[in-house]
Amino acid sequence: MTRLLRGAAVAVLVGGATVVLTSCSGDPGATPTETPPSTSTVVVTTPSPTPTPSVTPEEELLEQIPENARGEDFQSATHFARFFLAMYPDLFAKDSDTQLFEYLSGETCRFCEKAMAGVAEARELDAYSVGGEVTFPDVLARGGLQEDGFWYVADRFQAAAVETFGPDGDLLDGAPPYSGEARFRLDYRDGHWRVDEIDLEFDDA
Repeated sequence: MTRLLRGAAVAVLVGGATVVLTSCSGDPGATPTETPPSTSTVVVTTPSPTPTPSVTPEEELLEQIPENARGEDFQSATHFARFFLAMYPDLFAKDSDTQLFEYLSGETCRFCEKAMAGVAEARELDAYSVGGEVTFPDVLARGGLQEDGFWYVADRFQAAAVETFGPDGDLLDGAPPYSGEARFRLDYRDGHWRVDEIDLEFDDA
């Protein structure tokens, strides 16, 4: 768990109704020859609000993806790739939620598989990590849609220092900051991105 991303890195890439009742009643007055106004009752009904469609668990997860990472184009692919990798350190946080990461992981993603194996190991030891935030220093990434139908994104990343603690809060391990290049292979289907694979190349490798 010292270098979290290193542990999961694999080299696999090529390149209610409201009712209102209104009643108006006139007073006939004291003069018997005066015709009293008629009494009328008007009922105004406010239409019932349209029932809100139920949201599936999958839709709730997908709502966590940033708006700029939902389209089928290279800019969105880049934003999605960065969003996905930035989730990685949080997998090892105390009481972490891995549902979205797992849902967006493709069946063939060995990086994702190793990541979840690492999470399982950490939970078995009742350990957790702090730090490791991933950032992307470059404005633009490289890549695009290829003939095999996948979208490729190559992007520089930097990871902050990490500290790993045991169940009693004792420091078990730590690692300094590190950097490298992440290469993503993404698949866009069912209206959202999935990660087919990630390859990490570290600067000090």
